[in-house]
Amino acid sequence: MVERFVGAETLFGEAAETLLPEAYMEALKETGTEPIDQPKIDVVQGEPGKDLIFKATVEVKPEVTLGEYKGLEVKRPSVEVSDEDVTKSWSVCKIVMLNW
Repeated sequence: MVERFVGAETLFGEAAETLLPEAYMEALKETGTEPIDQPKIDVVQGEPGKDLIFKATVEVKPEVTLGEYKGLEVKRPSVEVSDEDVTKSWSVCKIVMLNW
């Protein structure tokens, strides 16, 4: 009776809206997938009387493998600051503070 009033597609759509989140979460658990965003859901088969089949596409965390980084040496460039450099920088700071 309800089917005749609202239509089979509407009933199926509401059932799918209820079942999809549950099935999606179960699929994540089964596959060990850790999404970082909401899924894009495509219904592959969604006809009344047949199994609901859907495809969820999600962005996942990238797998990162660190190389050997311990023991690396980096040479710091030597920097020489003259009195003139300090005076110029100090002058700029004074002007900025005056206009603030």
